[in-house]
Amino acid sequence: MTDQRMRRTVILTSAARLFAEKGFAATTVREIADSVGVLSGSLYHHFPSKEAIVGEVVDSYLSDLLTGYRAVIARDLPPREAVRELVVASAEAIIRHPHATDIYRRERRRVHEGADAQRLGDAADEVKQTWLTVLAQGRAGGAFRGDVPTWIAYRLIRDALFHSSPVSTPDTTDPATALAETFATVVLDGLTRPPRRTAGRTDRRSS
Repeated sequence: MTDQRMRRTVILTSAARLFAEKGFAATTVREIADSVGVLSGSLYHHFPSKEAIVGEVVDSYLSDLLTGYRAVIARDLPPREAVRELVVASAEAIIRHPHATDIYRRERRRVHEGADAQRLGDAADEVKQTWLTVLAQGRAGGAFRGDVPTWIAYRLIRDALFHSSPVSTPDTTDPATALAETFATVVLDGLTRPPRRTAGRTDRRSS
């Protein structure tokens, strides 16, 4: 990695932390520059504006997220397993971009009105469509409940992931997978249709 590329990465990382902590509007270019030890004017050698910085933070996150999603879809998994693996891919992207989901949730309208609005909008649409397709396939095939509208299931999953952060603990070596397992227990098991009872089977609770 070149020195310039390394400097851009440092700026993006520090700016993302500040945006997440203070919000985009309350964070100044000077604060970003001070956080990486450069003059405010020097920051403009790397980015034309503060809006360009937040746009790249979100773009980097969405691009990484979609790389993981496309890899999952390419495996042609059953819907339940596909949902689980999409959660793993989401958690792994959150780990690599720890502040991006918070920024995107809070500044979504702003980034979709910036210079990169078309590209970011297309990426966000692909993320949404990936989930809707997998959920619809599960519903159509009988794996998922038919009384839960697909778009509601997607929004519940999306919002839960936006507010979830994989946490490393002494007994957790893979926080992304740990989050996916918990997610499957809490959310996916509630979405999955319960198995049908075999005809003539006695319900022990009634005996």
